[in-house]
Amino acid sequence: NSEKGDYIGQGRIYHYSLTNTSFQVRLNKNAVSFALERGIDNWRLDFVAPLGMRLRVGKYENATRAAFRTDHEPGLTIAGNGRGSNESFGEFTIRNLRFTRSGGNLVMFIADFLQCNEDPDAPALRGTIYWYQKP
Repeated sequence: NSEKGDYIGQGRIYHYSLTNTSFQVRLNKNAVSFALERGIDNWRLDFVAPLGMRLRVGKYENATRAAFRTDHEPGLTIAGNGRGSNESFGEFTIRNLRFTRSGGNLVMFIADFLQCNEDPDAPALRGTIYWYQKP
């Protein structure tokens, strides 16, 4: 859900599901990234723990753009449909995070996010991602 004036979401409400959207998931020890495509819509969502920490259930405050975060900051980048920002400010809360027993595949990821672009007081893009893949 994008507030009026939010550059990335353009003030619109978006809803995607596995039945109508192509999802790609990339993960490593400290990050989960999603790429979504449906028709002409395409989005990227990056959730990154501070350097040296594993991503886990909990609240990540003072998140900045994932690619440019400092060692002690979490990273959050939500970009879509050709729109991104040089700077982002926000937070995310991971409510559920599960991997296969081998740890190689993501089974469940539920997170709420809030991102403001270019200025911490800018209109927000907020939402929830719910990812589940049967192991």
